[in-house]
Amino acid sequence: MQVTRLVPQDAARLDGGAVRDLLRELGAQSAEELVCAAMEDLLRHTARMEEAYQACDFGALVARVAHVADIADQIGLRGLGRVAADVAVCAGQGDDNALAATLSRLLRQVRLACDQIAVLGPSA
Repeated sequence: MQVTRLVPQDAARLDGGAVRDLLRELGAQSAEELVCAAMEDLLRHTARMEEAYQACDFGALVARVAHVADIADQIGLRGLGRVAADVAVCAGQGDDNALAATLSRLLRQVRLACDQIAVLGPSA
């Protein structure tokens, strides 16, 4: 029997235009504060999303995923928002395998986004 190891190549990308818009509209300090608060909200909703999935509470899962998509779009993580929408579709269709796969992808992208934004650091 042959075993194939799959290595996900996900990347969470910031939309530069959205970031520039935030900087222009809010200024560097306020934009940084908004992104930090959004990332905290994103992590909080992600944790609740995982809890809802484990409890098979798909209504709560879809509600949390909607929040994740809104937050992601607000701070320029458009790809993450699209994956969140995919999770909601899979949950609505009752496709357990697709839901598990897309939810895993969403969780990876949230972690990548947090890591990438942390690397950017404070604007000083």
